[in-house]
Amino acid sequence: MKKDIYIAKHAGFCAGVKRAYILTQQALEQKNKVAMLGPLVHNPQVVQSLNNQGVCVIDTVENACNETVVIRSHGVGPLVYELAAKKNIKIIDATCPFVKNLQEKAKLLQNNDYQVFIVGERNHPEVKAVSKHLQDCVTIVANASEIEDFSHQLQKVGVVVQTTQSRDNLINVLNQLVPQAKEIRVFNTICTATQLRQESAKDLAGKVDIMLVIGGKNSGNTKRLYEICLKENINTFHIEHSGEIDFNWFNKSKKVGITAGASTPAWIIKEVVDQVSEEINGHIQETEKMEDMLKKYDETMREFSTGDIIKGTIIQINDDGVLVDVGYKSEGFIPNKELSVQPVQNVNELFNIGDEVEVLVLKKENKEGEVLLSKKRVDAQKIWDELEQAIEDGKIMSAHVLEVVKGGLVADIGVRGFIPASQISNYYVEDLGEYTDQKLPVKVLEVNRRRNKVILSHRVILEQELAEKKVKLWEEIEVGQKREGIVRNVTDFGAFIDIGGIEGLLHISEISWSHIKHPSEVINKGDKVEVVILEINKEKQKISLGLKQVKGDPWDNITVKYAVGEVAEGTITKILAFGAFVKLEDGVEGLVHISQLSPRRVAKVEDIVQIGENVRVKIIDINPEERKIALSMKEVILDEERSEYEAYLQKEEGLTAPASETAHDETVAVDDSEKETEEE
Repeated sequence: MKKDIYIAKHAGFCAGVKRAYILTQQALEQKNKVAMLGPLVHNPQVVQSLNNQGVCVIDTVENACNETVVIRSHGVGPLVYELAAKKNIKIIDATCPFVKNLQEKAKLLQNNDYQVFIVGERNHPEVKAVSKHLQDCVTIVANASEIEDFSHQLQKVGVVVQTTQSRDNLINVLNQLVPQAKEIRVFNTICTATQLRQESAKDLAGKVDIMLVIGGKNSGNTKRLYEICLKENINTFHIEHSGEIDFNWFNKSKKVGITAGASTPAWIIKEVVDQVSEEINGHIQETEKMEDMLKKYDETMREFSTGDIIKGTIIQINDDGVLVDVGYKSEGFIPNKELSVQPVQNVNELFNIGDEVEVLVLKKENKEGEVLLSKKRVDAQKIWDELEQAIEDGKIMSAHVLEVVKGGLVADIGVRGFIPASQISNYYVEDLGEYTDQKLPVKVLEVNRRRNKVILSHRVILEQELAEKKVKLWEEIEVGQKREGIVRNVTDFGAFIDIGGIEGLLHISEISWSHIKHPSEVINKGDKVEVVILEINKEKQKISLGLKQVKGDPWDNITVKYAVGEVAEGTITKILAFGAFVKLEDGVEGLVHISQLSPRRVAKVEDIVQIGENVRVKIIDINPEERKIALSMKEVILDEERSEYEAYLQKEEGLTAPASETAHDETVAVDDSEKETEEE
């Protein structure tokens, strides 16, 4: 029966263990006498291999005798460093960066008066080392069942966790601890490599018939891998090497899964995979090839120099930066300020654990022993290359306007660029602030990498778009069409209207049906208006526009809107010697002759009315052909006087006014029969 073998995506040496192993190998290559302060890793085969190469194991630094002492990845307490310094013993500190982070976070909590809890194994060397850094003033709990019920409420509680613990165990402990604490602060110091290894092992165990977990029996992280896999698959077996395999396990299995703890080197994994494959005639189906795994975990120190651009994998994201595995004896570190050319608000939004990044080596080792890296500078170099190429290609790029400065705009285009005021628009822009925080399409005009100078233009794009619009618009426009436009300029004789790439002239005579002295009485620069195309001259590329035509000629239906004898309201617009003009509506004016201003004799028009005054007038004649309306204010006054007189007579005597006493040429008929009836 064919059997398939699956290897967990994340298995074997973690970055911290690999670093300790490489540092020890390098010390041996330099012909030094080397000793391990305790087993370098929790894997008997690795320890034996190093022992065979002459690396002895010592229990205390005081036992060192002319040896270079390697501090293993689990770390040690501060007393070890003090004793080594007193005895002039050379130290190679191979403490895992994740463990150092754990130690620093624990000290931070203690320095801020928190009662420190460590979630982990009490006798694990990593936990012991952290405890020593806190002068043993800590509470160590392995799991939630060890959280006692405190008789009084805890005040300030700080929690850190052994790097190889499971996230579920941490959560269970916190669920018990949180209700008993007045204030609690938690640092999740679990190694991201541990989390990835546990997640991939759990996922694989649920998909196969049998699961092998490879690693030292004294390895805490391997034990947890075994426990996690056992929950998912009852046919899970923990082995240290290929010699412990019982091939009867595979009799009824079609799918075989294999994972390994962080202290397990690739060569041990390869031995197991090869032997299983050979014995059960299995076929490796997926995940990493063994050749890649060997290269990834057992390679010697990667060679690179300051200024080199290399690739690495993100293994941890912290508040102050990102830790990267670059295949070197120590991890690389990208501080926040070197992560991106953009300001970083939240590192987790930019990167994920496992992301591959290209970085520039700033320093091979900083004071923490890490390789100092920059992603920002690699990105910037790429951006400069792209900008230079964009000039040749005429490529359109997107620039984010940051601020207004003297002479133009500062914009972010990956690096800081400048858009001169003359290159912002094809029209004069009075307030550049309207562009702040906008994203503008731009073309690159000039690049000077040495001076960090980039000149951009938004105008050239607008002009290109405008040219394309003009060609299309000249093909589409016709006399009589209505178009929306923007008032670009206002002059004494009219206004220039942009109707979508072409500017047309709106003469003052075409703005309003009423007489106006200046276009600004109706329109202003920047207004959006609807206009009618009156004339087109494609040869001279001139267009005449009309605004008043949009509403139509008010004289077209004048006799429908107004009738002789009707009283209307209007405004005095002009005073002449022979009378006054009254505006009834836009484009419609009538004349009140001087003789029609008042029932009394009028010497001067100004004695009766003033420009801008609102008056009531009676329409006495309409001539649509000549666009004339005759009006009378006198008739309105006489009509009102007659009405008042008739009302007075009816009230006092019950009589109507004699015909001779009513309006000038009108006759009032008196019905005597009705009068007699009323008297009776």
